[in-house]
Amino acid sequence: YRITSALSVMASIEHISNAWLCSANDGLTNVGMRIGYRF
Repeated sequence: YRITSALSVMASIEHISNAWLCSANDGLTNVGMRIGYRF
């Protein structure tokens, strides 16, 4: 999301797992926020 012409923010969610192809695992989930500044 662009706040101004120089400042932006972005939220992200990423999940990685073995899709139950092997033994059971819960996988890994990353949740984050990014801030960008253009100069």
